[in-house]
Amino acid sequence: MTAVLRAHGYKSTCKANLDKVRAACPDVDERLGGGKHTTKAKAATAKPRKPGKKAAPKTYPRSEHNPFRESSAYAACYDILAYHGENGVERGRLVDELSRLMPRKEGESDADHRRRAYFNVTVIASSRKDGKSHRCIAKAADGFFVERENSHLVLRLRDRKY
Repeated sequence: MTAVLRAHGYKSTCKANLDKVRAACPDVDERLGGGKHTTKAKAATAKPRKPGKKAAPKTYPRSEHNPFRESSAYAACYDILAYHGENGVERGRLVDELSRLMPRKEGESDADHRRRAYFNVTVIASSRKDGKSHRCIAKAADGFFVERENSHLVLRLRDRKY
């Protein structure tokens, strides 16, 4: 399909361009020898999971130091960070896990749902060692801060409150 788009002068293979070609020629997918999506071919070439890696738990245990309301996204984000302990977690993986745990709003797209998770991670990761943090969690962040190195996040508990 990419070759068809390029042959017709399209530089991008985005969904909008694919839809234009499909509108002009509805049976283009069959002519090219496949259905609309060829996920079976991709699944067959996927790498098998390494036996040494553990699968992430479906839920994370509630941290005893978690200052957030139990059912909130902030609490889930804090619990994920606490679960990973000294090893910490990459920001992208934290966003993915939080997105998986957060309830979806009615009619919300995947992109919007992930964006909400990203914003929640940003707020939790805003607490700094010097006591500054996002205004939404300023009081709760008296007990913790998030150490950041590039995109790696580690939860740290404070010895004293600011």
